[in-house]
Amino acid sequence: MSTDTLSGRSRTLTIWAGGLIAVVSAMHLAFFLVRSLDFVPDWVGGELWRVVPDGDPMPQAQAYFWQLLGSFAVPLLLVGLLLVRFARAGRALPPFVTWTVAGWTLVCALVLLPSGFPVLVVASVLLVLGRARRG
Repeated sequence: MSTDTLSGRSRTLTIWAGGLIAVVSAMHLAFFLVRSLDFVPDWVGGELWRVVPDGDPMPQAQAYFWQLLGSFAVPLLLVGLLLVRFARAGRALPPFVTWTVAGWTLVCALVLLPSGFPVLVVASVLLVLGRARRG
């Protein structure tokens, strides 16, 4: 079996991991989409270009942009969907994807609670187990 193939339990673990990642990312985006709709006119009107002096709080319009479109939820959603698609085809993404997602989610889960990061740690464990169980 090639090192780039997945089958059996490793395939199933990777599909579940990718699905969890995609769901957490989609939930993050949906939550902040609803909360930030009022700020879309500000984004289009140039509020995102406003310079905030050091020590001043970030304006709400900017904060919601970084919590929605500027967050890691969009690329992480793509990673989750890629994991599912590749695993269903019996293919593995490169090992650096597993280890980067695992390390990043562990650090974030330790630093930021409550959040969706503990669920992403579970997904990372599934990814690591799926990689370890491969041929």
